[in-house]
Order: sequence, then structure tokens, then C-alpha cells
Amino acid sequence: MKTFIHIITHHWKILAFAFLAIGCSDYLGESPDNRIQLTEIEDYKALVTNAYPGAYHLFTEIMTDNYKYYDYPGTNNITIVEWFKPMYIWSDKYMQILAVGPARAWEYYYGEIYKTNEVLKGIDNAKGKDEELRNQVKGEALLLRAYCHFMLVNLFGKQYNASTAATDLGVPYATKPQEDNVAEYPRDNIKDVYDWIERDALEGVALLVDKKVNVPKYHFTKASAYAFLCRFYQFKEDWDNCIKYGEMSQTLNSTVREFVNDYNATFAKGDYDEFANSYCSINKPNILLMNKVLEFNSYTTNGYYSNEFWATAYETNDYRNKIHNRYYPTTPIYKCRKFRNVSNGGYRYSDVALFTTEEVMLNLAEAYTRKTEPDHEKAISLLNKIREKRFVPYTPLTSAALSLEGELGKVLLAKVLHERRVELCYEGYRWFDCKRFQIEIKHTTETGTYVLKGNDLRYVLQIPDAELSANPAMVPNPR
Repeated sequence: MKTFIHIITHHWKILAFAFLAIGCSDYLGESPDNRIQLTEIEDYKALVTNAYPGAYHLFTEIMTDNYKYYDYPGTNNITIVEWFKPMYIWSDKYMQILAVGPARAWEYYYGEIYKTNEVLKGIDNAKGKDEELRNQVKGEALLLRAYCHFMLVNLFGKQYNASTAATDLGVPYATKPQEDNVAEYPRDNIKDVYDWIERDALEGVALLVDKKVNVPKYHFTKASAYAFLCRFYQFKEDWDNCIKYGEMSQTLNSTVREFVNDYNATFAKGDYDEFANSYCSINKPNILLMNKVLEFNSYTTNGYYSNEFWATAYETNDYRNKIHNRYYPTTPIYKCRKFRNVSNGGYRYSDVALFTTEEVMLNLAEAYTRKTEPDHEKAISLLNKIREKRFVPYTPLTSAALSLEGELGKVLLAKVLHERRVELCYEGYRWFDCKRFQIEIKHTTETGTYVLKGNDLRYVLQIPDAELSANPAMVPNPR
């Protein structure tokens, strides 16, 4: 099995910073290269807690049909516009030193993987008698390693296709910490990457002991781990397993966000910040796993707005439409108020969900629609469980009404995809749906119209320049 990480050549400095940030400076060892000495189970618990990724894929929203660029001279922040315009038109020539974007996603995901491999390297022999805690820490590390590779392969590799996965370029799967500063590691194929993800995730979920987690929203629990497996099998188009693990997650938590109540309590009264602050929080029972992340989505005048999406995507009486509010009375800048937008040193951070009960329901609805023997009524019932908390007045979907629009299976799948778009907008899901379903996207700027066709090679993001330069074994994606 091949292993990989070139980019974290300064990994021990990163780990040292991570421990200092959580008050664990006594973990710094006396070894000549200043490597952290991990000895107790609690040491590894602290490290795995620091290995949780943010939604590093959130930048992909700007590449989807959820955003449109509007040239508003005197209003737009020109610097922000120019930073993100290359991503908006799917160019590989974006500024790779930006704090968000494909290059940072590559770096950060592999950085978290490095930490999980440090945990897995030593947790079995760590000092301590709490075997349940040892299992929980090991289970989290395995799931995090699987999740980070899953995100990487779906950003920088093709959509999984059983007939070509064994030859399609994936990403290197790292199973142990890199000890050398300079190494050459080739890309593993997508089939192997998916097989290793599956192995790690299944082993990890079996080890979890939920009662050992103090703040479940920030750690993998059984419910969020099953949600991850549900999404994994959805992307693999293994509908039976998607349903199996989705239903297991729902058994543990099937709570739907009380969207209309949340809106009436805050947004309707003009308290937009409170709505955004609580949209993703530990107090929301629908949140299965969350983390803080640096993001640009909440930046008011970045030039990329939800104007067109807000105006065309929603049905009448859908309260999800209402949280796209206008920031300026003269310039039509519509933004989605889902993000806390906490400023720190000029950067904007928000809590973002990595898994929610609603996403699991939507994954299940797709699986019930697309399986060999579809269960359309089950899929419709799952959509209705979400929609009844979103519409006033609410009218449930029915197979009879949907059949009037055409072949039920096709109409229902389109409805599921639409519900995913409006429910999960700006949370980083739309890019993967566009990629999975080969949706054509058109973007305009002041210089013209750009088109990303459904089978466009640019749906597979290019390996970052730094990696291609430093790792001779790394093969770039075709263009």
C-alpha cells in the first residue's frame, strides 16, 4: 500500500502549534528535532480532537450555479473579486496562496490525515486503562482519515464509476506518517482509494463509544459516522448500503430543523445575526457533526451573489427563500444568511455542518428513488418530513401529483436533486451534485460567458502546483 504526504514537511511545527493552542505545551518532547512525545491515551485524544477538518471544500460553491457574478463598480471589493474570479470560471490559474481554495483544501486535508496517522501509530500502546476511550479515539482517527481522503478524491478525482475506477486517477492514500521531508508518492486509483476509505470507516464506526464524547457535535458519533457511510455509498451508487447506513443514522437521530419557527423567532424580527449564529450550533438537534472554518461565503461585497438563485430556485411559500436578504437598497446584492461571519484578524470564520439529519434524509430519498426496485413512496415521505418544516402553508408531495408532470421516477429524482439544492445551498454540496449528475453550468463576467459542460475535465480539480513541483511521481489531471 502506498502512503503519501509531501506538503507537511514542517509537520511537527504544525503539531506543536496544535497542542499549544489547546493548552498542552507540556507534550513537547526533548528529542533533538522537537517532536511531540505522545504517551497517554489522553494525549492521543487531544491530537485527534485537533485533527477534525473544517468544511475546506466550501469554496466549491462559487463554481456552481448557486452563485452569479455581478459587476458593481464602487460596491464590490475589487481584491476579493479578483481573488475568486479564476475559481468562478473554473481556471487552474487561481492564486494558490489564498487562505481558501483547492490548494488549501489539499494541504489542510492532508495535514489532518497526518495527525490521524500519528494517533493510529501509537494509540494501541498508549498508557492508560480506559479501553473504551482508547477505542473511541482510534475509531475517530480511522473515520477522520477516511473522511479526509473521501473529500480529496472527490475534489481531485473523477466521480466514482465502477467500470473505470480501477484505472481512474485518485489521490495518494496515506496510512502512516511521513518521516522523510522529501518523498515521491504516486496517485492511487479511485477503486483502491474507495476500498481503503470503506475499510477505515467500517473499522472506525465499530470502535466508537458515544458515551466517551463530551461534545458530540464536534466528534464522530455513531449517528454522524453512519451519515458519512450513507454519503460514501451514495457517491459509490451502492444504494442498498446507502439505505442501510442512512436508516441506522436516522434511528439514532431523525430530528428535522424547525426552520419556520427559527425564522419567525429571529429573522422575521430583523435579527439576522441571531438567525445566522444559531443556524449551525451545538443547540440544533439536526446537526450531526460540525466545525469552524475560514470562509468567504458570508463576505458582503465579494462580487458573487445569490441574486439569480434566490429569484428562480424556490417554490411559493418556501421559507428557505426568505433568508436570502438584500444588503443594499440601491445595489441588488442578495446573500444567504447561514453563516456566523466571525471576523478574526481580517478573516471570516463560521461554524459549518459536515453532516446533518436533513442531508441523510435527502441521500436516502435519492437511494430509494434510484435503487433497482425503487420505493417512491418512501422517498416522497422523506422529502415531506423536511418540507413540512419549510413551507407555510404546507401541501405534501404525492405520487399522483408528481406523476402528472411525467414519469414518476424521473420527476421524483429531479425533485430530490432540487430539494438538495435549496436545503443545502452554500454549504458545499452543490458542486458534487453537479459533478455526479453532469450538470452544465454557465457563468458570466464583464468579459463574457463561460460554460462548464457536464463531462468537462475541469470538474476534476487540478493537483496544486506546489505538489506537482515537489513530487515528481505526482501526475496532473488531464486538461
